[in-house]
Amino acid sequence: MDPSCECVKGTVHKGQPVGKEETLHGLNTYVVGNRTNPRGIVVIYSDIFGLGLFNNKLIADAYAKSGEWLVYLPDFFQGDPVGLKFADVMIPVDSTKQSTLGKYTGMLAGMPSFVMWMTRHKDAKTNRICLDFLEALRRATPRN
Repeated sequence: MDPSCECVKGTVHKGQPVGKEETLHGLNTYVVGNRTNPRGIVVIYSDIFGLGLFNNKLIADAYAKSGEWLVYLPDFFQGDPVGLKFADVMIPVDSTKQSTLGKYTGMLAGMPSFVMWMTRHKDAKTNRICLDFLEALRRATPRN
């Protein structure tokens, strides 16, 4: 991966999440939105930083803000997201205070734990967790 590619750029959103975390179909899930009469359900897959990065919750909040949708943000990494220290390097709050050397040094320092995380969350295993959640949600959700 080229460290200058678009996949390692981002911003930190401002605000405080308004939803709540609860266990849903065996996964810790951030829930926000219309619980009484939703137009539909939106399931959001987080980035590698999971529920710990407020950006993910604030994105769910934005979908729910219209008042029509019930939004679920499940923890598909089951309490094992990439650490927020790595997020501090990849998407610093103030990138003007981070030198190029500091960024690449931080990436190098975080790489061993990131590689270990990737071995714990291979596609097949994570996809199975996602599909199991979606299947359970479909079975539990009444159809109109």
